[in-house]
Amino acid sequence: MILREAMPADIPQLWVLLNALREETVWGTLPFEPNYEHGMALFVERIASNAHIVLVVEDADKLVGFCGGSVETHPFIPDFPYLMEWAIYVLPDDRARKIGSVLWQAVKEWGIRHGAHGAAYGKPRKGVSRGWVETVHWEFF
Repeated sequence: MILREAMPADIPQLWVLLNALREETVWGTLPFEPNYEHGMALFVERIASNAHIVLVVEDADKLVGFCGGSVETHPFIPDFPYLMEWAIYVLPDDRARKIGSVLWQAVKEWGIRHGAHGAAYGKPRKGVSRGWVETVHWEFF
């Protein structure tokens, strides 16, 4: 298992993981079709930017999970940058390996190095009507 920063060559696999996240969660109930070109452009931008991080876990030449985050500032509290987790996903067969925890910890460490004083992140929980749903949580560093 290798934890590393995503590269442009990872984008096709990242797109598959992102859409698996969508299908498993409440996001899949939203009435839209994913736009590959737009998604590819966002991943290219976020992989290249110092304001974003996209980490992946690779196992046997296959991505089994990823986590993306950005350092943001609140419009009313500009002197308090925070880390915003915008996606985290691990393949179902690999979830017992704690890969999500490893990814999130590494993204938090990146956020702290980039000036974040806290983090906003989604925490999945089992939903009633559709697979997994998430609640948003706040953590101070």
